[in-house]
Amino acid sequence: MNARCMGVISLSSDLLAREIPIMESLRLSSCDDAVGPWIHRSLWAGDHPKAEPIKDEVREQFPYLDQVTSDNFRTEQILSVRIFCASRGGYIRPHRDWTGSERAFTRLHIPLQTNGEALNSEDDSVYHMGVGEVWYLDGSRPHCGGCFHESPRIHLILDFAPDIPLTELFRDSACISAAPQPTTVNRDPLTSRQLEAIHGLAGIVTEKNLSPTLNLLSLVHFDRQVTSASAYDWLITIAGQSPDPALLSRAKQLKSAYLGPGWS
Repeated sequence: MNARCMGVISLSSDLLAREIPIMESLRLSSCDDAVGPWIHRSLWAGDHPKAEPIKDEVREQFPYLDQVTSDNFRTEQILSVRIFCASRGGYIRPHRDWTGSERAFTRLHIPLQTNGEALNSEDDSVYHMGVGEVWYLDGSRPHCGGCFHESPRIHLILDFAPDIPLTELFRDSACISAAPQPTTVNRDPLTSRQLEAIHGLAGIVTEKNLSPTLNLLSLVHFDRQVTSASAYDWLITIAGQSPDPALLSRAKQLKSAYLGPGWS
């Protein structure tokens, strides 16, 4: 797994408690790849020369988040500062953030509020991020995330310029404590009977429910030892067995759209 915890920032629960209700009151937008309540908001642009201006910056409403960001990270390398919130089964389909050989950005996640049902994945690994942990996510690998609890998970997301080594994103390496062992999720293997049941969806799949079928398949890897990208291969197999030949082309298009052309 390329995703990794870089360390832990000590966060003030009292100061966060003042700002989290403000985050939840903001007008948040759904991500293009999201299913259910998986929403985000840009807070302010970073100080990097190539950072694009953000309309309606709300930096002044979050003095503590601003302080955390400025005290711990090299803001001159930050492109954008965002939050995202997910709850009640909200998740994002397995995807890659870029498909070429060049990294588009370097992304760090810092959970501000979480619960035991807030999960992320990369390839065939599923893991949980703790409050204050600073996580690097490799956008070139198939990855996914969700929150399967009523209580929201809220993350601070920092996107940095892509050409800076990870260790140089921090203002001072002494500002964070040592990274803990990642909290990974053990899952049972996918049985042949379960795989047969997945392929059996070919009997009911149609153009109307092809996309919801992908939504269902995207969640299987959170419970079974399979990769998140398997959802697209299953969808292609299902579509190929359906009576409608147009579904196979559509399933292949979905895989290409989310994982990039040629992903195997």
